[in-house]
Amino acid sequence: MRRNVGNPFSVIYDQLHKQALFVFASHPTLNTVGFILTLGELWQYGEFSRPADNLLSSWSEAKDPSWTRSARKVAVKVHVPDFLRSLSGNNWFAFSLMDMNGKSAVAFKFIADLIKARESDFWGLPLPKPTGQ
Repeated sequence: MRRNVGNPFSVIYDQLHKQALFVFASHPTLNTVGFILTLGELWQYGEFSRPADNLLSSWSEAKDPSWTRSARKVAVKVHVPDFLRSLSGNNWFAFSLMDMNGKSAVAFKFIADLIKARESDFWGLPLPKPTGQ
Protein backbone atom coordinates (compact mmCIF):
# COMPACT_ATOMS: atom_id res chain seq x y z
CA MET A 1 0.00 0.00 0.00
CA ARG A 2 1.38 3.41 -0.94
CA ARG A 3 1.79 6.08 1.73
CA ASN A 4 1.48 9.87 1.68
CA VAL A 5 -0.62 10.17 -1.45
CA GLY A 6 -4.11 11.70 -1.61
CA ASN A 7 -6.94 9.90 0.16
CA PRO A 8 -8.53 7.65 -2.50
CA PHE A 9 -11.78 7.54 -0.50
CA SER A 10 -12.37 11.31 -0.40
CA VAL A 11 -14.42 11.28 -3.63
CA ILE A 12 -17.04 9.14 -1.88
CA TYR A 13 -17.37 11.09 1.39
CA ASP A 14 -20.02 13.55 0.13
CA GLN A 15 -22.37 10.74 -0.90
CA LEU A 16 -21.61 8.83 2.30
CA HIS A 17 -22.35 11.95 4.37
CA LYS A 18 -25.75 12.37 2.66
CA GLN A 19 -26.62 8.71 3.19
CA ALA A 20 -25.74 8.90 6.88
CA LEU A 21 -27.96 11.97 7.35
CA PHE A 22 -30.79 10.21 5.56
CA VAL A 23 -30.43 7.17 7.84
CA PHE A 24 -30.42 9.37 10.97
CA ALA A 25 -33.54 11.20 9.74
CA SER A 26 -35.27 7.89 8.98
CA HIS A 27 -34.35 6.20 12.27
CA PRO A 28 -34.67 8.57 15.24
CA THR A 29 -33.28 6.10 17.78
CA LEU A 30 -30.11 5.33 15.84
CA ASN A 31 -27.02 7.02 17.30
CA THR A 32 -24.16 5.64 15.18
CA VAL A 33 -23.78 4.61 11.54
CA GLY A 34 -20.74 2.52 10.71
CA PHE A 35 -19.44 1.93 7.20
CA ILE A 36 -16.84 0.01 5.26
CA LEU A 37 -15.69 1.59 2.00
CA THR A 38 -13.75 -0.44 -0.51
CA LEU A 39 -11.83 0.59 -3.60
CA GLY A 40 -10.13 -2.32 -5.26
CA GLU A 41 -8.07 -4.03 -2.59
CA LEU A 42 -8.22 -1.05 -0.19
CA TRP A 43 -10.85 -0.68 2.50
CA GLN A 44 -11.59 1.76 5.29
CA TYR A 45 -13.90 1.65 8.31
CA GLY A 46 -15.43 4.71 9.88
CA GLU A 47 -18.45 5.87 11.83
CA PHE A 48 -20.82 8.81 11.92
CA SER A 49 -22.47 9.87 15.18
CA ARG A 50 -25.93 11.41 15.22
CA PRO A 51 -25.55 15.17 14.73
CA ALA A 52 -26.17 17.27 17.82
CA ASP A 53 -28.24 19.79 15.88
CA ASN A 54 -30.73 17.10 14.81
CA LEU A 55 -31.83 17.51 11.22
CA LEU A 56 -34.80 15.28 11.85
CA SER A 57 -37.67 17.01 10.14
CA SER A 58 -39.74 14.71 7.99
CA TRP A 59 -38.29 14.81 4.50
CA SER A 60 -37.06 12.35 1.97
CA GLU A 61 -33.97 12.75 -0.15
CA ALA A 62 -35.92 12.17 -3.35
CA LYS A 63 -38.72 14.67 -2.59
CA ASP A 64 -36.91 17.49 -0.80
CA PRO A 65 -35.25 19.95 -3.22
CA SER A 66 -33.34 21.53 -0.31
CA TRP A 67 -31.66 18.22 0.60
CA THR A 68 -28.23 19.17 -0.74
CA ARG A 69 -28.29 22.57 0.94
CA SER A 70 -29.57 21.26 4.28
CA ALA A 71 -27.22 18.28 4.27
CA ARG A 72 -24.17 20.53 4.00
CA LYS A 73 -25.29 22.64 6.97
CA VAL A 74 -25.26 19.69 9.35
CA ALA A 75 -21.82 18.77 10.64
CA VAL A 76 -21.36 15.02 10.64
CA LYS A 77 -17.70 14.04 10.70
CA VAL A 78 -16.19 10.67 9.98
CA HIS A 79 -14.72 9.07 13.08
CA VAL A 80 -12.11 6.32 12.74
CA PRO A 81 -11.42 4.50 16.03
CA ASP A 82 -7.97 5.27 17.45
CA PHE A 83 -6.90 1.62 17.35
CA LEU A 84 -7.55 1.47 13.58
CA ARG A 85 -5.81 4.82 13.04
CA SER A 86 -2.61 3.53 14.62
CA LEU A 87 -2.85 0.02 13.14
CA SER A 88 -3.30 1.23 9.54
CA GLY A 89 0.07 2.97 9.26
CA ASN A 90 -1.14 5.45 6.63
CA ASN A 91 -2.73 8.89 6.49
CA TRP A 92 -6.20 7.77 5.40
CA PHE A 93 -6.48 4.83 7.84
CA ALA A 94 -7.02 2.25 5.11
CA PHE A 95 -6.16 -1.44 4.96
CA SER A 96 -5.37 -3.80 2.12
CA LEU A 97 -7.28 -7.01 1.52
CA MET A 98 -4.02 -8.39 0.09
CA ASP A 99 -2.17 -7.59 3.34
CA MET A 100 0.46 -10.21 4.09
CA ASN A 101 1.13 -8.86 7.61
CA GLY A 102 -2.34 -9.63 8.97
CA LYS A 103 -3.29 -6.04 9.79
CA SER A 104 -6.49 -6.30 7.78
CA ALA A 105 -7.59 -9.41 9.69
CA VAL A 106 -6.81 -7.73 13.04
CA ALA A 107 -8.80 -4.67 11.95
CA PHE A 108 -11.83 -6.77 10.93
CA LYS A 109 -11.72 -8.59 14.27
CA PHE A 110 -11.56 -5.26 16.10
CA ILE A 111 -14.58 -3.93 14.15
CA ALA A 112 -16.59 -7.12 14.80
CA ASP A 113 -15.81 -6.91 18.53
CA LEU A 114 -16.70 -3.21 18.57
CA ILE A 115 -20.08 -3.85 16.96
CA LYS A 116 -20.80 -6.87 19.16
CA ALA A 117 -19.98 -4.88 22.31
CA ARG A 118 -22.08 -1.92 21.21
CA GLU A 119 -25.05 -4.04 20.12
CA SER A 120 -24.80 -7.00 22.51
CA ASP A 121 -28.18 -6.27 24.13
CA PHE A 122 -29.89 -6.05 20.76
CA TRP A 123 -28.45 -9.31 19.44
CA GLY A 124 -28.39 -11.16 22.78
CA LEU A 125 -24.64 -11.69 22.40
CA PRO A 126 -22.11 -12.19 25.18
CA LEU A 127 -19.63 -9.33 25.45
CA PRO A 128 -16.46 -10.13 23.47
CA LYS A 129 -12.98 -9.84 24.90
CA PRO A 130 -11.44 -6.63 23.51
CA THR A 131 -8.92 -6.97 20.69
CA GLY A 132 -5.45 -5.64 21.64
CA GLN A 133 -6.59 -2.04 21.96
